[in-house]
Amino acid sequence: MLRCAGDHNTSVARLHPANPSRPPLRNGSASTRLDIRVYPEYITTVILTQLTTVMKRAWILLVYKIPSHPTRLRAQVWRQLQRCGAIYLQDSVSIVPATSELAENIQWIADEIREMGGAALVFRATATSPKEEGRIERLFGDASRAEAGRLLESLRGVEGRLRPRAAPQVLAEVEDELRRIRQAALKLRLRSHFPAAAEEALHRRLRAARDRLDRHALRAARRR
Repeated sequence: MLRCAGDHNTSVARLHPANPSRPPLRNGSASTRLDIRVYPEYITTVILTQLTTVMKRAWILLVYKIPSHPTRLRAQVWRQLQRCGAIYLQDSVSIVPATSELAENIQWIADEIREMGGAALVFRATATSPKEEGRIERLFGDASRAEAGRLLESLRGVEGRLRPRAAPQVLAEVEDELRRIRQAALKLRLRSHFPAAAEEALHRRLRAARDRLDRHALRAARRR
């Protein structure tokens, strides 16, 4: 930093004397402080440093447009993006973290859209500040939390059917439902780029429900 007001000292990086009759400069330090009143004729070369904030991560954005008919094309693209763990910033604008695998998958989806007769562009971008980057990460966390919440709601209904003297047929149906919810929870874990705490709660509840089911099934077998 260079301060040039009043009688403040000046920090310099390299100095060229214009008048040798002045007292010699002291060497041996990375920077030398000069009083402007004593050395007014020295020419000062100043190197300014600009601080640059580097974002933690980059992002891949897909911007696309597909024909309105047939409607199955739009659903097909949505399912493909969901499998990648993408979220929508707005209609037809999706985003994922910029890993090599996800970049390849998004590029493949863009090629598919073009083959359908649509248009697609793929961008690599960074947020403009850590605050904006945090907002993007929270969007992913919110999406994971919402889906985990839906699965937890389904699990609550299944847990209500786990009664100590439930019939074997009911226990078999509960087992099928638990398997379905567990498969959905595992898929969510695989595509969650920023997992929410609700996901861990979901897996704990699934393990507890499975243990209860096993105990009830054992009692039902003993009653036969």
